[in-house]
Amino acid sequence: MSLNQEIGQQLARVEGDLGAIKATLAKLEKILSGNGSPSMGLVVRFDRVEQAEKRRSRLAWITVTAAVGALVAAAVAAVVARPGPAPSAAANAAGQASSH
Repeated sequence: MSLNQEIGQQLARVEGDLGAIKATLAKLEKILSGNGSPSMGLVVRFDRVEQAEKRRSRLAWITVTAAVGALVAAAVAAVVARPGPAPSAAANAAGQASSH
């Protein structure tokens, strides 16, 4: 086999490999871009997942904040609603004496 034939065979093999690479690249591009329907593309779908995660995280923080606020409000209400100390006997007697 001559050098030109060997080079020709290697060139044909490289061209075949290049064709396979181009076909694979086209498939990957269709997967990423959605093949004419951008909403079905992986890039858009991943962006939607990220947006959903942001909303979920925000909702979780709002829920935690509301729960902590409710607990603090309940604690304050419990302290405020607690009856004061019972009046002493001397205060009761003084109160009764002034009312007569």
